[in-house]
Amino acid sequence: MTEATSKLVRSKCAWPSALGLLLALGQAVASDTPQSTIHFTNGDWLRGTLAAYDQSGGVSWEHPDAGGVMQFNISRVTELTLDGEAPDALPPGNLCEVMLVNGDHFRGNLTGTTEQHYLLDTWHAGKLQLARKSVRKIAPLPRGLKTIFQGPENDDGWTHGKITNETIGESGNWRYHNGGFHAKPAASIAKDLKLPDRSRLSFDLEWNGSLHLAFALYTDTLHPISLSTKEDEPDFGGFYSIQLNSYSVNLLPVKKHEPLTYLGQATLPGFRNETNSHIEFFASKPEKMIAVSINGKVIRKWTDHDGFVGEGTGVRIVHQGRGAVRIANLRVEEWDGRFQEPPTQQIGAGNDLVKLINNDRMEGMVTGIIDDKLQVKTRVLRSGAGAVTSEDVMLASVSNAIVIGFNSQASRQTADEAAKANIELKEYSVVYDALDEIKAMMDKLIRPPPSKQLGSIVGTADVLQTFKIADVGKVAGCRLLDGYIRVGCNIRILRGNLIVYEGKLRSLRSVKSVVEQVDAPNECGVSFDDYQGMEVDDRVEVYLPKEGQGTDFE
Repeated sequence: MTEATSKLVRSKCAWPSALGLLLALGQAVASDTPQSTIHFTNGDWLRGTLAAYDQSGGVSWEHPDAGGVMQFNISRVTELTLDGEAPDALPPGNLCEVMLVNGDHFRGNLTGTTEQHYLLDTWHAGKLQLARKSVRKIAPLPRGLKTIFQGPENDDGWTHGKITNETIGESGNWRYHNGGFHAKPAASIAKDLKLPDRSRLSFDLEWNGSLHLAFALYTDTLHPISLSTKEDEPDFGGFYSIQLNSYSVNLLPVKKHEPLTYLGQATLPGFRNETNSHIEFFASKPEKMIAVSINGKVIRKWTDHDGFVGEGTGVRIVHQGRGAVRIANLRVEEWDGRFQEPPTQQIGAGNDLVKLINNDRMEGMVTGIIDDKLQVKTRVLRSGAGAVTSEDVMLASVSNAIVIGFNSQASRQTADEAAKANIELKEYSVVYDALDEIKAMMDKLIRPPPSKQLGSIVGTADVLQTFKIADVGKVAGCRLLDGYIRVGCNIRILRGNLIVYEGKLRSLRSVKSVVEQVDAPNECGVSFDDYQGMEVDDRVEVYLPKEGQGTDFE
């Protein structure tokens, strides 16, 4: 086997749901003039230019040797590939990753909002108005992190490699066309992409037939490695092989003189029915962690407790299926350790859910960006005179809201309905008490921002209990809510919205053992050199310090 094995299934031609979904894997264009290609069900293909596309009328196609526009029945067409231009860099702005409700995604500068739309500036379509109801997530991209590679624009500098497999026979080559790499049959391509110690590698993947890909991360060799006979291969350093097929994703650390042992598998229900996805790989050498995300959802995180095996900075992509595969929009970026996942909690009708970097959440309507600050307006769903009614309680229950009454008392039946629906019902007779309470509730929605010297947040925990240990002092027993905590990280402790401590973690224990790292959702004990004031229900935030950062706090 060559880095991965899988059952191979003959692919079938089908008209894709969007133009250009399938792959143009025919001969390279001989002319320097950009031209598109149309492929037919009998295997014929024709270059030219797409003039029009109509669901009922079919495809209108122009060719320099034809006397006029040609019309083709859509049922006779298998694929269209359209030549395009490489993306231009966007001007500085509020660069965001946008994901739509149908899974589509793109990047653009968020320039403003209206009650019905988000306003974005994009390289491919200029200024866009997106209906709020069509947007699942807008994730601001961290500033100051480098984009190391973006492409491909050609195959210059990429190393092509041959692979041999008893099932597929001699391999072919990856081919560059129209902003992406295409492979059919099996092939290997690799390049030293200078992966940083903390990296995010993302790309768009399209395929036809059974999927079978292997990605070698942090490799020091650009030629494919036969895993079944790796001891006979020329010397190579360690790397991680992410093996992605139609049913699962696996992670395999590979070192020449060590046995092959999978770190674990994640199944992919329904993935075999897909033909395209947005894939992201996350890696952190200091945390010895690899993660895979598909369409914005983290599928699996692995921690290699034996140590990070990757000894290079290159990436190798190996295709071993019989079907066609396309990889485009490949990016390698520095990573800040944070995952941006779609919300799992229910959001009130017409509301936006704003998630902060410290994992706080608040609902409201995003109204714009002013002076680099996001403006969020909390919504009043209903107001009026009279007592609180059952309809008010019902509206609050479907909108994740609270009910406030002033100088009007709800009936016993309404109060019981609110309690049963777990709706907070607050009633006041003094207007200033009501205003003060509302202000206090608003203040609780947002914690104070962390100081820049803390670094990037990588985990949060709640203090469950405190106790004393001889020769250590006071210890806080915590449960990790997300991410991880490790020795050497910066710590911020909050009591409500009050910052009670900023400093360094002294020691970390799991059960009775001293450890270097604990991952969510496990429990741990923490202590600090210069702080003994931890209390139950304190929130502990864990930050990864920046390179070369000192330990003193202002």
